[in-house]
Amino acid sequence: MTPRARIGPIALGCFVLIGCTSRDCLPPPPADGSPPELTLTVLFRELSSGEQDTLVVLPGDPPARVDARNLDGVRVVYLGRDPEGLRRAELGATMLTTVGVGIESERLRVDPLTSSCPVPALAGTWSVPPGDPGRTVSLGLIAESWSGLRSWTETVTIRLR
Repeated sequence: MTPRARIGPIALGCFVLIGCTSRDCLPPPPADGSPPELTLTVLFRELSSGEQDTLVVLPGDPPARVDARNLDGVRVVYLGRDPEGLRRAELGATMLTTVGVGIESERLRVDPLTSSCPVPALAGTWSVPPGDPGRTVSLGLIAESWSGLRSWTETVTIRLR
């Protein structure tokens, strides 16, 4: 291979190294004794008063249920943290819609947050836009540390009326 022909692979290798050694990356942990910390925050308007309200759910909390105003939609903010490094955080969402006398179930697409190296935190937002009344959204958050430990929240059920 001529010196000129080596420039391409060398440049590609440098770009890969630069991408893999981001300043946000942590060194791979030799051990990790604790699962990731999670916070699932739901921002909504109260059904009766119309006041802005916030529900914060952590791992170990019981399942939660809120009634929200459909006209305003709902915003969800989720965060996974692990001082030894996080690999993935994923918000699961299912929409139930009343259709006549039946119920239609649809798993909503929320792309998982992933990292190619250990990072201290992964955060995302997601929204349920205003729409037809009679919808119910069920949410849950799961995260995985770089060493494979997992934590999750119980289900949050949001009834849009």
